[in-house]
Amino acid sequence: MTGKTRTKLRDRWALRVFRRLSVLQRVSLLAILGLVVALLLIAVRSVWMFAALMDARRRGPEEVCRGLIDMAQPDEITIVSDGWSGYQCEGTSADGGYAMQTGDVDTSLLLLFSLLLVAACVITLIGVLIAVIVRALLRLFGSTTVHRAGKWGTGLITSACLPIPWTYLFLYMQWYPASNSGGVSLDPPLAKGDEVASFGVEKSFIPPYIVWSGHSVNGAEFSINDYGIPFGLFIIVIVLFVAGLGLIITSRFLLKRASTSGQMNDRRTDLTSA
Repeated sequence: MTGKTRTKLRDRWALRVFRRLSVLQRVSLLAILGLVVALLLIAVRSVWMFAALMDARRRGPEEVCRGLIDMAQPDEITIVSDGWSGYQCEGTSADGGYAMQTGDVDTSLLLLFSLLLVAACVITLIGVLIAVIVRALLRLFGSTTVHRAGKWGTGLITSACLPIPWTYLFLYMQWYPASNSGGVSLDPPLAKGDEVASFGVEKSFIPPYIVWSGHSVNGAEFSINDYGIPFGLFIIVIVLFVAGLGLIITSRFLLKRASTSGQMNDRRTDLTSA
């Protein structure tokens, strides 16, 4: 058996195992793999920063900190570690002057991507945890039945739990820049046709949206509801939940009717045999 054949068999086995997992298990696995990738990227960035620092110290301040020397002409230059650019040149003079020059290694985008990936994976795992708890409660109270409609209903309600953490994350991402915008992002920029004199931004959690409120230059009060992605995700959650609940109720009704029909058939059989 060649190495290429072994690779194909291994890939088929991994795909087969992945297909056998449930939806929640697949989402959890992908989120965990995302966390592993993010941690590897952070480790790569740390090694990159350390290598840049060691290289700068090897080359010396005369070569690395040339811009600082030409600009400030310090008496003493020290190359220290910097979390953003790998290293930093710090110069001091005899009269107490201080100047600095950052390194030329920029990994801020790599760090930002890693942190965003970590946040996305953690939020996804929180959604999976909520879905698992809700599914366990449904099974505890007997909402999951052997009927196909009941299984589909439980699946829809479980799926409705996954976007919940994302909904309130997007709500915070909508509220924070709005509250620190100075009114620039106020939509519409005019309140009842007048310019805005003062404003405040509040969050509504159920349903999720933000509310602009304040006074115009003429003294009139205004209140504007600003809907967005959080409200859309909330509607999706409600639709999935209602659809799942309807299927569960339908499943219970069908199961009860089937049980009643079976009991009536048993009674007819007993009367016929008597």
